[in-house]
Amino acid sequence: RGKDRCRHFVLDQLPDGRYVILGERRAHAELAELLQHHATAPVTPYQEVLTVALPCGR
Repeated sequence: RGKDRCRHFVLDQLPDGRYVILGERRAHAELAELLQHHATAPVTPYQEVLTVALPCGR
């Protein structure tokens, strides 16, 4: 992956309302909490942290 590229992650909202990045085990009560957590805790299997959140336009 080059520095001029970005990686996209799929988020899911579980039936109980919590949010998770697909493939991750830890779910979060709030979307902001998920983003804050993965700004310092790498997403597996890529071992990369979230750096910039972009709106999807939906």
